[in-house]
Amino acid sequence: MKIPENIPSGYHYSIRLVSASNPNFQTMMSNVRILNTPEIKFLFTDTAVCLGSTSNILFEPLFHNAVDCYYRFEYSVGENCQIRSIDSAKNSIEVFWNRVGVAEVRVTAINIYGCRIVFTKRVNVVEKPRINFSGRSSVCANESVRYFFPNVPSIPTTVDITNGTWERINSDTIEITWENRSSGFVSIKRTAGGSCDSIRTFSVVIDSLPSAEIAGETAFCGNDTVQYFSSEQNTGNYNFLWKIDSGGKIIGSNSGVECLITGDLADKEDAQINLSLTISSKNGRCSTVIDTVILIFKPPIVPVISELDSFLVCDFYGVSYRWFCDDVEIENSNSKQIIPVVSGFYSVEILDENGCLAISDLYEYEHTSIYHSDNSDYIIKTTDEHIFIYLREGIEQISFELVDILGRVVDAGNSNGKHIIEIEKSHLPKGLYSIKLSYSMEVFFYVVLVY
Repeated sequence: MKIPENIPSGYHYSIRLVSASNPNFQTMMSNVRILNTPEIKFLFTDTAVCLGSTSNILFEPLFHNAVDCYYRFEYSVGENCQIRSIDSAKNSIEVFWNRVGVAEVRVTAINIYGCRIVFTKRVNVVEKPRINFSGRSSVCANESVRYFFPNVPSIPTTVDITNGTWERINSDTIEITWENRSSGFVSIKRTAGGSCDSIRTFSVVIDSLPSAEIAGETAFCGNDTVQYFSSEQNTGNYNFLWKIDSGGKIIGSNSGVECLITGDLADKEDAQINLSLTISSKNGRCSTVIDTVILIFKPPIVPVISELDSFLVCDFYGVSYRWFCDDVEIENSNSKQIIPVVSGFYSVEILDENGCLAISDLYEYEHTSIYHSDNSDYIIKTTDEHIFIYLREGIEQISFELVDILGRVVDAGNSNGKHIIEIEKSHLPKGLYSIKLSYSMEVFFYVVLVY
């Protein structure tokens, strides 16, 4: 007898049974109770499992009311798996998956009257995906290393690299560039059937190197000597080696944290050169190279001093000049030419547009036109504020010029019948000056130092 599904369960009914062959033959069943159909919910939701693995299949009974809560359960399995253990109190079955294919786990619910219903959980048993990975486990910082790792497009794969980045080179090879850290880690996961995972891990020791910089001038003159040094100073763990392009020359040792270089410009032209520093580990296996570009200016031409009229002239046009007499700098001598007022060995230092210096050879100059104040026609005296020229009686007219080292007349006049000429000097810059006195067709010179 089949009871219609739309009849509510849990109630008592009277059921009349009528013979199909003779409708007149009938019987009545009274106080018939229709029980609820049992339901269960599988809590194990994976659709695929790995061959050789074990799973706990849990389920939860679902009953509509308390009256129908008494059931007992029986368990069975189909092919490709076997039951390891049963925990009835927790509604749990431990199943071992022993062959590839579709496996069935069955739970049969039986009520107090022996009515039963079977619930089936189908699971696909798949072979665990293989992960082939091999390569070096000891690398250098910033090194790109290739590893054997065949690609399997049909199986979803994730690759996680700690302290590195990777790219696939071909179907069998990936390349990992390791960062400047002490260690790295590769984690590979492949999933078959949606739930069967294989995970492979691979640890790497990274020989880390310092992140150093080269400190020093970005430009210098070809005739200068300049020192450069590494910001990393640990000579106990690292070796240091300096190299420089043509146009520059290393003076002394090229190993160590410091390097002394100078220009070596054979063609006498400005040059951009590369200065590099290789820092390597003590075992010599790992190294890093840092470099910097340096502009070396061609050295200025050595100036030459010559005499022109009453001047000493430098043949080089520079930005600034400094003249020396017997190695003593002449005050306010920033000029291409000067008027020498004393005998001695003269030299000139020039500064070109790049800030490079050059100094001439010594030039010997002998002054033959200077007479001192022992001339009986005049006496010259100086104070902090003035220069006084005292003329003897009988000299009515005399002219004078006060000339600086550059040949410029800074003051001039005549006696106009006076016997004392007063020249203000407090406003004059420090330096050597000459007084030119002219009278009776004669010219005399006198040297004055303003300090």
